[in-house]
Amino acid sequence: MSARPLPARLAGCLIALLLLGSFGAASPAQGQLSIRFDLQDNAKVSDTVTLTARVRSEDDTGIEKVEFYLGDQLVATDTSTPYTYEWDTLQVAEGSYTFTVRAYDAKNNAASAKLTLVVDNELSRGADFHADAALAALKEGKTADAVRFARRALKIAPSNLRAARALAGIYRQQRELGRAIEVLERAEIPPDDVETRADLVALYINAGENAGSTEAFLDQASKAVEVYAKLQEARKLRQSSGGDAVSAAIARGDAYFAARNWDAAIREYQRAGSAETAPMEALNRLLLAYINAGRRRDAETLLRVLTNFKRADDVTTVIRGLMLYNTQEFAKAQQTLKPMVEKRMLSALIVSGYLHLVLKQSRQAQMMAEQAQQIAPDLPEVHLLRAYVLTDSIDSRRALLRAQELDPLLPEAYAMRAYQILLTSGSRRFASADALFEFALKRDPQNVYAMLGYAASLMAQRRPNEAEPLVNRVVEMQKEAPDALVAQALNFSLLDKPGFMITNNLNAAMKADDERWNDVFVPKPLDLVQRIYRYRYAPSLTPASLYPAQRQASAGR
Repeated sequence: MSARPLPARLAGCLIALLLLGSFGAASPAQGQLSIRFDLQDNAKVSDTVTLTARVRSEDDTGIEKVEFYLGDQLVATDTSTPYTYEWDTLQVAEGSYTFTVRAYDAKNNAASAKLTLVVDNELSRGADFHADAALAALKEGKTADAVRFARRALKIAPSNLRAARALAGIYRQQRELGRAIEVLERAEIPPDDVETRADLVALYINAGENAGSTEAFLDQASKAVEVYAKLQEARKLRQSSGGDAVSAAIARGDAYFAARNWDAAIREYQRAGSAETAPMEALNRLLLAYINAGRRRDAETLLRVLTNFKRADDVTTVIRGLMLYNTQEFAKAQQTLKPMVEKRMLSALIVSGYLHLVLKQSRQAQMMAEQAQQIAPDLPEVHLLRAYVLTDSIDSRRALLRAQELDPLLPEAYAMRAYQILLTSGSRRFASADALFEFALKRDPQNVYAMLGYAASLMAQRRPNEAEPLVNRVVEMQKEAPDALVAQALNFSLLDKPGFMITNNLNAAMKADDERWNDVFVPKPLDLVQRIYRYRYAPSLTPASLYPAQRQASAGR
């Protein structure tokens, strides 16, 4: 008997049931996730390794997140493909570690997979092996390898300074100043280490330069100053070992000089002997310390004694030229320095460079700076001069930064920054400039350049009562200085002092320098700032620039 066809309605119901049955059979496969890794199980890894999890949903449901667990600890969560975790294997000991990766899709389905990795950074070779490998790679320009080996050396021995300095240097080249600083801050620096601390000082100054505000710059500069103080203590430790008593006294004096502790430097230099017996290397340093301490009368007395005893030498002549410069006797200073400049004496070149600036002889000033740099390319006072003579503002800023890297105490450098800010039109120029002037004077309270600039800034803000002690102190230290006399006249005017006091000062300034300071009326405060900045260049000399050959010999030891 032949089969009779089903009614159409019944056939439709049967088809619907069959379709429902087929979808139900597929439901167990919905939402299934699969995970695979780019690394093989039990693979050997080292340094920083990237764990990549390839997650797939069989029904193309979107992946919500992927979690990475090291043991039972959640170490990372990634929400976008490729799902990765950067694992720094130097943060753990060598050996086997198991990762668990858990993936979740949009329907809250989950899957997990495990991966075992074996950490082997070859630490058994020792810190020196890796430090040497880092330096060799750095020399060959293989930066990535240099970083890798340096980090291994520091993992083994955090006190390995060769590795720390190499790694910090690499990070600095890559402009990762924060990481460079962190490396050296973590390093165990011995009490007598100078070089590593010098690197850290430079890094702080650079970090400040890139910080974006004067306040942030000074915060980093303060850290540099703290490290620089330890650097000077390290120098004293090095220099106090060995040598005779006179040499030790000079070395200690130099360390105090670098720290701007003028009284202590003077005491140490005096221990080297009297004006008749002490070596001229000590006496010339003493002269310079007197000048920086504002003890002009003591400096003049010692200079007279040395001349009478016929002990004055070429370096003494340069210091005499500096003293003439400070009293605005520019023609005499230039005549005094000329024979020493012809001998290419570093200190004479530096002072002569500033003289040419005052006399508006910019090309000659640049020549002096270039010759000085050839003799001593790593002295802060040389780079400070270059900051003044370089016409390109970017080059000038770099030179100023280099000066502060080498000596973060250099008050003239902070004052120079302050003058430049005052001459802008920024809304916070006075606050920023005053902070820099205060920072400079905290380093060296006797610094005339900073005192006069700070006083001019206060006068521009109509704060003459605060400016008065600064101006009076400058005039007391340099009675013939025309810019100081005009500044005092302006402050008298702001304080409503009698007119004859103002006139007397203006006349005295004109008598001292009738070409540049022939004022009949007091200038406006900001005009005075600009004129001082273009007139009172601040020569900075140190024992290292008085005796550069000795410094180079010392550096070579």
